[in-house]
Amino acid sequence: MRSIDVHAHLTPQCFWQATEKGGDWHTLRREKDERGQEVAIVGGRRQILPPRAKWTPEERLGDMDSLGVDVHVVSPY
Repeated sequence: MRSIDVHAHLTPQCFWQATEKGGDWHTLRREKDERGQEVAIVGGRRQILPPRAKWTPEERLGDMDSLGVDVHVVSPY
């Protein structure tokens, strides 16, 4: 039986590249909060970006394999 994760998010690598030096990516920005955590700024709202948000496709596939997940249904950001 296949295992499908129907609630997976992806932060594209181009977001990280575009925002590396304070730029934005389609109006999204990022910075570090007072605790040093990466946060995305969407409009006026701040959203914590967990460390796994920076994973490459290869890292994500490795994690899926370790959890026995065959397929992700991916939503951007």
